[in-house]
Amino acid sequence: MLIINKFIAYSTKNLSKIVALITSILVILAIYYAAKLTWLVVTPTFQPEQWTPPSVTASNAKNSSVNFSNFHWFGQPNAEPVEVEQQEITDAPKTSLNMTLTGVVAHTDVKRSMAIIEYQSKQDTYVINQKVKSSRASIAEIHSDRVILKNNGRYETLMLDGFDYTKNTRPNRTAQKAALKNSRNKLGKRFSKTRQEILDDPGKIMDYISISPVSTQGKVQGYRLSPGRRPELFQASGLKPRDLAVAINGYDLSDPSQSIRVMSELRNMNNIMITVERDGQLTDIEFALP
Repeated sequence: MLIINKFIAYSTKNLSKIVALITSILVILAIYYAAKLTWLVVTPTFQPEQWTPPSVTASNAKNSSVNFSNFHWFGQPNAEPVEVEQQEITDAPKTSLNMTLTGVVAHTDVKRSMAIIEYQSKQDTYVINQKVKSSRASIAEIHSDRVILKNNGRYETLMLDGFDYTKNTRPNRTAQKAALKNSRNKLGKRFSKTRQEILDDPGKIMDYISISPVSTQGKVQGYRLSPGRRPELFQASGLKPRDLAVAINGYDLSDPSQSIRVMSELRNMNNIMITVERDGQLTDIEFALP
């Protein structure tokens, strides 16, 4: 307690150092856990099932921000499997939209399915029924090797990057496995290179994320998060531009003593939950190590 009290007294004269420490925590979490999360996104946790094109959307999910704390990546204990029926349509041709499907989480419970799509040099995470930014297309279905888009009332297919389009409803599993392995190898090399770059030059951290304190009457309220000039890791983490980080694992980041506690416990944490204020509401983004 004495150490904490001394630190608080010291910190009132050195707010910039407190800001730097908190910024370092958030940067480390955003970069490190973005890599962990993306591995979960591109690695299916079940065997791909036979795909049949949909005639109706399979979920009534609203177009809203994704709360990653609601996604149980490894399933829930004693949970009953949820099956969703999909009806055939006559055609779902390959889309002509210049989009890239860089990752998917295809789940039997479609509400947990997600797709990472890059469009117009911007990469975002989408769920069923969500509209792809700056386009007229929305997500109708998410499968292990493709996404079905609804574009101007017409169904179109967007294949996972590295997979060849085919109308065959029984895809070539050997070819898909090879393409998926190639995709994972590319991602692995990219993140390994990123981590090494940051280790060699910590200043490169700011290429990926921009963090600035938000204060009211001299008191820090939280930390504004924005992607850097290389936004791919920021987007893969589930964070959104202009998110205001206000807590980590329940510790209030505006309180210097709580900031000290979260720093001391960081190495022993198995789950990291960042609470952000987004569009006037608090959203918890949870990262769990497997």
